[in-house]
Amino acid sequence: MKKIVFLLILFAFLIGVVSIANATPTEYEYYETPAGWNVIASVSPESDSATLNLSHDHYYTWEIEDITPPPYQIESIRIVFDNIYNDVLNDNTDSLSVFIFDNVDPYNMYDFLPIWPGFTIHGDGSNTAYPLWDTMYNATFVDVWHDPTDSPNNTYDVVFEITNSDLISYITNGNSFGIGIDPDCAYKVSEIRVEAPVPEPTTMLLLGSGLVGLAGFGRKRFFKKG
Repeated sequence: MKKIVFLLILFAFLIGVVSIANATPTEYEYYETPAGWNVIASVSPESDSATLNLSHDHYYTWEIEDITPPPYQIESIRIVFDNIYNDVLNDNTDSLSVFIFDNVDPYNMYDFLPIWPGFTIHGDGSNTAYPLWDTMYNATFVDVWHDPTDSPNNTYDVVFEITNSDLISYITNGNSFGIGIDPDCAYKVSEIRVEAPVPEPTTMLLLGSGLVGLAGFGRKRFFKKG
């Protein structure tokens, strides 16, 4: 009986891991970076009134420098699209696909044009087909989001969360990692950013002080026994 219960718990856990690794993008009316998380990279227009245009006829790559991991395991990262909406009304086939890959080499990609630091647009405007992300760029599919309203009057903050440990290792193993964005519509967005749970220096100071205190306490007990 205990063995059956254990197997059922293990099965539920594995199902949970799979569902988290391929979590559906979450829509927020207003999303804020959580406490304990930092923005490690962002792209936004120079003017507050402007938007980033993600065209149906192009696809995009974003090269981001790897971060030095803190003294604990990073368990997830988030790719956030602020105030995103579909600029083409009555388009019910729209989608926004996101990919991640370990290294970005725009020189090996089709018809590239840098538009912001590290952010590159690809395609000549005539080809609307998805590129072969997995074979051409060795990229891994994260997930796809569909705008449920197709209206510029309804904007969302859409968050893609990555929890797969192999993919998370891309941001800490040296050099750079890449985000691939493939819109199948005319999207507009006010900002795109990548967030990770990296504590502030004060948090690390408190953590270090706590560890030193525990070490001192253990040392005191050891000598007291002697």
